[in-house]
Amino acid sequence: INNKNIEDMRRGKISYIKTTFQIVDDSNQSGFPGCWWGHYRDEIPLGPCDAIVELDFNTHEKNYEVRLIAVRPNSEEYSQGTITPKDIILDLRDRMKEEERDMVVSSSYLISECPTSWEDLQYELYRGSQRGKNITIAYSLPSEKSPEETWQKLMGIAKYLSRREKRVTRQQLQEKLGLSDITLEIGLECLKLIGFDITAQAEELLIADGEMRVSLSEDISHSLEKFCDAIREENFRHHYFCQVPLSTIETITQETALKEVDNRIPF
Repeated sequence: INNKNIEDMRRGKISYIKTTFQIVDDSNQSGFPGCWWGHYRDEIPLGPCDAIVELDFNTHEKNYEVRLIAVRPNSEEYSQGTITPKDIILDLRDRMKEEERDMVVSSSYLISECPTSWEDLQYELYRGSQRGKNITIAYSLPSEKSPEETWQKLMGIAKYLSRREKRVTRQQLQEKLGLSDITLEIGLECLKLIGFDITAQAEELLIADGEMRVSLSEDISHSLEKFCDAIREENFRHHYFCQVPLSTIETITQETALKEVDNRIPF
């Protein structure tokens, strides 16, 4: 990790401390930019490290970067207690034929949907380990979504549902649009801003025409931009999780990280 401190000095006082760095793994030849707020460069251990990071978009630099959450030296003592050992994960990303799927499903826990976060992937790995099965990662790269076309499709669905007075579940919308729950929520907020009335009834949503706004206000424009950015980020994350090396996936599944995922298990 190559890093440096950035300190803003005002009247002899430090107003903020920020360490920037380049983080690398086996997935590419060049580093990925990152930052660690409130910490000095000397706090980053020398040599290989285990790190927990969040992907973020730097609006000032107009590019993606990672924010460092926690870091520790990479050593054998931290590699103990892994829930999913190396020999039970089979990597068939983009290589599984349809006729092979049934055979693999019967003997393995199959992860067939491309994740958009480490938390989602950790959750699936944990579920597989709890079932005592080998784990097969067999997802493919989803078709890249156009933000503008996705918004038009969401608008079309909303108009159709409002005219027919039909209800829909969030899961149905997610599957139809290929969006994560978070991105869908941003899209629904956009619909509300342009005048759709959206009410939740049990597990379903009722979408109705309200007072439609023709002109784009600043709030609507900002919300639409946020929705489009969320779709672009999903596309980016899909590419990453289709290319990230199996060795990185195995490392990230250590027991310390999976304890947080355990809180999501619904049983």
